Amino acid sequence: MNYLNFIKHLENIIDTDIKNSKIIEQALIHPSYANEINKVNYHYERLEFIGDAILEFLISEYIYNKYPDLDEGKLTVLRAKIVCERSLAIFADYYDLAQYIQVGHGERKTEGNNKRSVKANVFESVLGALYLTNGLEVAKLFLKVVFNAIDDDKFVIIQDYKTKLQEYVQADTKRSVSYECVDIKGNANNPTFKFLVKMDDLVLGEGSGNSKKKAQQEAAKDALDKMAKL
Repeated sequence: MNYLNFIKHLENIIDTDIKNSKIIEQALIHPSYANEINKVNYHYERLEFIGDAILEFLISEYIYNKYPDLDEGKLTVLRAKIVCERSLAIFADYYDLAQYIQVGHGERKTEGNNKRSVKANVFESVLGALYLTNGLEVAKLFLKVVFNAIDDDKFVIIQDYKTKLQEYVQADTKRSVSYECVDIKGNANNPTFKFLVKMDDLVLGEGSGNSKKKAQQEAAKDALDKMAKL
């Protein structure tokens, strides 16, 4: 697959013109292919190195802003789930990167371009190349597939707001709270539950989610948010 086709593909993804296509070409070259064309150092590994750093920074920034209640430990665990090899290979598949990766003859026999590790490496190398040639904001555009996955709760770490709320209420009143399902929307395959959290007959908060557990957590979070404003 001609790398110029990938340039067009990438420009469609980021909706921006690539300033230096040769760097993007290098981001697609496996070391085995570089050896075959006698360009030993003309492959993706150095670009992968910088792409890894950019990826970690941008994901850290994104989840730091998205999850203000997560402590450092939980943020670290969440980031590790997002930037792991398995996840990056899935993101690479979303952009069909495998068909553009140039591998040597031996690697082609074993479909080396479709190995999970190779796809993950190239996802990072393309990100690094975009950063070098077009800057950080364009690199962010390439990561929209990752940001969308985060927003869709593919990696969510649920804060235990229910426990926090119970501890807060008991510390002040020695009472307990209860959760009541007041609405279910959608079909059996994709329901949305709505819960109220109450103390006696007083409604403290409400929340919705695609599971009872998540809706209850959202209701508890709503109650805590309201109490913090009192």
